[in-house]
Amino acid sequence: MLKSKSNFHLTVTDMADDSDLRDAVRQRLTESGTIKRVTAEIRAEVADIIAREERKRPADKTREHAEGSSVDNFLLNELILEYLQWNGYVGSASLLAVEADQPASEKFRPTRARLEAMVGVRCGPNAAEVPLLYSLLADVKKRKQ
Repeated sequence: MLKSKSNFHLTVTDMADDSDLRDAVRQRLTESGTIKRVTAEIRAEVADIIAREERKRPADKTREHAEGSSVDNFLLNELILEYLQWNGYVGSASLLAVEADQPASEKFRPTRARLEAMVGVRCGPNAAEVPLLYSLLADVKKRKQ
């Protein structure tokens, strides 16, 4: 039926029926990463709609206190967002930003230097090339030795 990407030579006229065409299209969309990207975008949009609706409701003080929007949660979310974006997990990052109610615009988010100050670490010039979580992990590993 379908061959690997390198041998993908089927044309619409070669297809025996609609299921062959559907399978070929699905295979190409999967191989190109389009299905993952579109699925992540849809999830992010759904989460955004839900978050907007929740913001319209009166706040539940018990839930708000339990989940908190503390500085620590904000900082952890920012560290995770930086990691996700650096690794190309853009859909996951946008979904997290919506669900965690993090600032959407880069101008309202802390800079790398500010994140380092908030965490209390100083990174060298090379460390700025990778997410701060990697530097924190390296620091923890170094302390264990």
